[in-house]
Amino acid sequence: MARSKAEIEAERKREKLQELRRGPNLEQFLEGRKRKFTSYAQGASMYSMNYYSFVTLVKKAGAVAKSIVHAH
Repeated sequence: MARSKAEIEAERKREKLQELRRGPNLEQFLEGRKRKFTSYAQGASMYSMNYYSFVTLVKKAGAVAKSIVHAH
């Protein structure tokens, strides 16, 4: 039995929502890079995001590495 246009469109919307919930594949941006750590400002620029949105995302993901400051 053939599906109607409405059913096909509903299925496409469900697939799109699932894709959006998974989020972007951020690992692809790190491939081939020498380092995997960056500052908030560099990360926001790298992913074309607002600074504060990036900071919030990083903290929610638990991807914050405490920085070590060397005093000279």
